[in-house]
Order: sequence, then C-alpha cells, then structure tokens
Amino acid sequence: MSRSAISYEPSLDGLRAVAVLAVLVYHLDPRWLPGGFTGVDVFFVISGYLITRILLEQFDQGSFRLGSFYYRRVARIVPALAFVGFATLLAARFVYDSKHRGAAGLAFVTSITSLMNVKLCLQGNYFETSRLSQPFLHCWSLSLEEQFYVLYPLVLRQAWRRSARAVGVVLAAACGASLVAGIAAPPRLPTPAFYLLPFRAWELLAGGLLGAWVWRGMPWARPGWARGLRWTGTAGLAGSITVIDESTGFPGWVALVPVVATVALIAATALDRDAGTWHWLGRGPMVLVGKLSYSLYLTHWPVCSLVDYAGFASDESSRLPVKLVLIVIATLVLHAVVEAPARSRLLDARTTRSEATMLVLSLLIAIAVGLTLRTRHAPPGASLAAVASGGLVLNRSGTRGTVALVGDSLANQYVGTLERVCTRLGCRLVVLSVSGRQPIPNRSDPSPELWERSLAALREQRPGAIVFSCFWGLRGRMEREPVTSAIATMGTLAPALVVTTDTPFAPGTATREAICAGSRPPYHEEPAARQRRARVDGWVLAERSATVEVIDVGSMVVGPDGALRVVDDAGRYIYDDRGHFNEHGAALFEGEFEAALRRALGRSGE
Repeated sequence: MSRSAISYEPSLDGLRAVAVLAVLVYHLDPRWLPGGFTGVDVFFVISGYLITRILLEQFDQGSFRLGSFYYRRVARIVPALAFVGFATLLAARFVYDSKHRGAAGLAFVTSITSLMNVKLCLQGNYFETSRLSQPFLHCWSLSLEEQFYVLYPLVLRQAWRRSARAVGVVLAAACGASLVAGIAAPPRLPTPAFYLLPFRAWELLAGGLLGAWVWRGMPWARPGWARGLRWTGTAGLAGSITVIDESTGFPGWVALVPVVATVALIAATALDRDAGTWHWLGRGPMVLVGKLSYSLYLTHWPVCSLVDYAGFASDESSRLPVKLVLIVIATLVLHAVVEAPARSRLLDARTTRSEATMLVLSLLIAIAVGLTLRTRHAPPGASLAAVASGGLVLNRSGTRGTVALVGDSLANQYVGTLERVCTRLGCRLVVLSVSGRQPIPNRSDPSPELWERSLAALREQRPGAIVFSCFWGLRGRMEREPVTSAIATMGTLAPALVVTTDTPFAPGTATREAICAGSRPPYHEEPAARQRRARVDGWVLAERSATVEVIDVGSMVVGPDGALRVVDDAGRYIYDDRGHFNEHGAALFEGEFEAALRRALGRSGE
C-alpha cells in the first residue's frame, strides 16, 4: 500500500458540528428539523473513516496492539460517559418516580457496557419510545459503535495480512452484505434494523472503504472531482436533515442519502483541502463545536429528558430556555473538567498502571451503582415462586398481626403505600400479588395457578386483613359471577377484607408525554372504558358488608363532571401508565387504606 499520512482535518470537526447540532435541534423539537436524527449516520461514517485510517497506519508501522486499541477506546469513551451517568442518576433521584429511577439505573449499566442498543431493541420502536423517562436513550449509537470496534480491528488485520486488495474486497463485501440486510429488514424488523449492528454496520464500513481508498492515495481520483462531490454531499446532507422524517421507513434505503452525502463531503476535502464549501466548516465556531461534539452529545439528551419530565405541565416556551442554558453549561463543564483532562492523562504514553486501574475501577463502580438502583427500585410485587413459599414479606418486625395483599399488577401499584400504612400500624405486610397473572377463576381458567397458590398461602398465614385488588372486568371477562365469587371466597380467609375498584383508564391525551407536548385538561375516560369500569365497579361496590370494605378508586380521581385527575396537589403526575398509578397516585389512597385497615384489625382483635 502507498501510505497517505494522517493529519488533522479541521473540516471533519466542522462536519461533526453539523451532525451534533442536527441531532440537538431534532431532540429539542422534531418539527424544526424532521431529519435531524440522521446526524447519527454522519457520525457513523466519520468514525468508520477515521478508525480505518488509524488502524491501517498502525498496521503499516507495526505498532498495532489489540489490547492497547481496546484500552484507548475505553479511555476515550468511559470517563465522560460515567460522569454524565452519575450526574444524571443524581438528578433523577429528585426528578423521576421510583420506577423510572430504577429503569434509569439499568439503562446506565447497559450504556456503559455498550448494550444500550440491544436493550432499546427489546423495548420497541425508537420513534415511539417514551423519551421523557429515558435519559440514556441517545447512548444506543455509542453502544453500536463500540460493538463495531470490538470486531473491526480483528477483521481488518486479517485482511491486511493477506494483501492491499484483500482489505478493499473484505470491506466492500461486508458493507454490501450489511447494506442488503439494512434495506431488506425494516418492513419486517423495523426495530432491530434501526438499533442492531448487522443492519447498521454498512454505514461505518462506508466510511472505512473511503478511509482505505484515501490511505492508498486515492488512485484514479482527479482533483476536479472535488467540486462535484462537495455539491452532491452538501445537497444530500441538507436534504437528509430537512426532508427525511419518521415516516420514511428509516433506516432502509433512505439511510443511503446521509451516508453517501457524508462520504462525498469527506472525499471532497481529501481531494482538495482548500475546497470552498469546506472553508466555513474548517474554521472558527464550527471547529469549536466539533471539538465539543462528544460532550454536547452526551449531555444534551439527559438535560432534555429531565427538564421535560419535571416540567411536563409547563409550556415548551418556558422549558426551552432552561434546556439550552443547562446544555451549554453542562457541555462546557464536561469537556473542560472531564473529557479533555481524562483523554490527555489516560492516552498519554506515560500513563501508569495505577491510572489504568482507576479507569477499570470507575467502570466497575458505575456498573455497581446502576445495578443497585435497579434493585432498589425494582417493580413492586411478588413472583409465583414467592407466593408458593408464603409471599414477599415486608415490615417483618410488625407485631400487630398480618395484612395480605392479593391480586395482579393493580394490587402491586399499592405496595409502597400499604407498606407505609402497615409500618405505622405495626403490622407485617405479605405480598401475594403477581403482575400479569390471572388472580381469580373464570370460565376459561377455573383454577388459575396464582389463585390456588394465594389461597394456600392465606390459609397458612391466617392474616388479620386482606387487601384484594385486580382488573375485575378483564380478569372476570366482564362476567359478574367470577368477581363476586372470588370476593366471597377471599372474605372467608380473614376476619376483614378490603377491596378496591378498578383504576380509571387514562386517555391518550392525558399521558405525561401528551401533556408535555401541549395537551391540557379536562381529560375524560374514553366512553367504552368509562362504561366498562362503571359496570364492574357496581359489582364490587355491591359486595360491601360488615366484613368487606370497598375503596372506590374512581370516586377519588374522577370529578362530578367526569373529568379525570392526573396530577396531585403538588403538581406531580399520578399515573405510571394509562392503567396504573405510580407511587404518587397510589399515595392518594393512603388515608383510605389506613382507616380501613384500622377498622379491619380492630374487628379481628389484632
């Protein structure tokens, strides 16, 4: 190979600036720049181009060491990412609900271990994922890049050892195969096609092919091509960020537009470094933003997520200035205090083993912190195995008897509230509720496993009171007899029974995301949901007796005019999803539960 020495290219920093600013604008408001998310594709091409040139130079000089390569990747990525992660989790402690704090802890772990794209692939479509509670959503692209970097040097080195021609053939073949997969997959596998490496590797490999060509001295190229490449690339990039949007089936073949445009622009500057269109990209503000691009990319999305989550009920016009100010401050601080110093210290040839060890320890600490948060804020409720062994016992030190919680996810939403109540009353709380399981018999399932295990546990525990809650209409398939029969059976297993009616189903206009986007009250249940709930609640309320108390949930969150309450007196959103309360919503019924359990335990003599 004829070597083309690597030198600093300011225009690439300018191109990074275009990419990160496009992503930023898109995340601030997709309407302003519908295709701003294609800035990620620009980053992919630049990364593939630069890493290929670096690797080929190291191969040529005989200086490549695989362990050193991986260490340098970690040293470049982890310090700033870990710092942002810790800061985000600290802010989430004061902003997010408990469930979302736990989810953020797990997301941080998958981000710092380069598995965020896999996690998000399992969650759903990028354009449909709830973004308000996903402060690490943007880290999917970093994860995909790092997965690429694990494999790429191994493949490229094997091709290098064969011949110069083998490098081009291998890169072209891999790029073509990934491109075919990336175009074929979206109609049937849209989410994997967006997030996973096999379907997106061709974008980095396109940059790699260009890098190999430039390394070889760009044979057969003519300086006169630069002008055509500049205009082609500029038009393609402008079209990508302004015309492409969520409805285009991205990535698919549409991703060719930003990728080819980026390749053309990089090729143009390689042919003619004084190219006119690149003059403004290679100087002043654009280069500065490009140098800050990693810090800006890391900080902008957590700021947007946290501000929108906390201020969901305020107008975007009031949230936008706050986000911009915080993003600028966070970017400058991160770059000056963490990113630049860490890279300088950790990538210095004189780096000591102790400094490298500290880097590894920081990575392990970050993982431990994220997993701890996930465990501490895990979704409430028991498992079938736990129910079989007597249930999940909370407040074990209670001496005034036992309260048992029975049901499905509708019961689990009250675990935290009941734990506080039982602590004040001096009772143990035994959780026998399991999300997603059939908690009562019906015609199609006359002996569900959860029901049988719950009955066995209750007969053994002999609680002073039972709290019984589930989606009655869903579980009874809108039949009254299974509901009344289940309540009657449960009433024979304790001196007192407390039953809750169904949770009102929030309409799509009342979600946190919808309110953040501008939806305003009043909010009303959808007619079919309201009619179903009214019918089922009537069955449950009719079961009131001297030993059966019913907490009418709907009467406390639905006003006389039918308007649904979705925030508490402190302005906090009370729903976890459209059919469940979060801890703030469940807390609205704390007084009702405490009064009912005091009466129940009094009747039972405990």
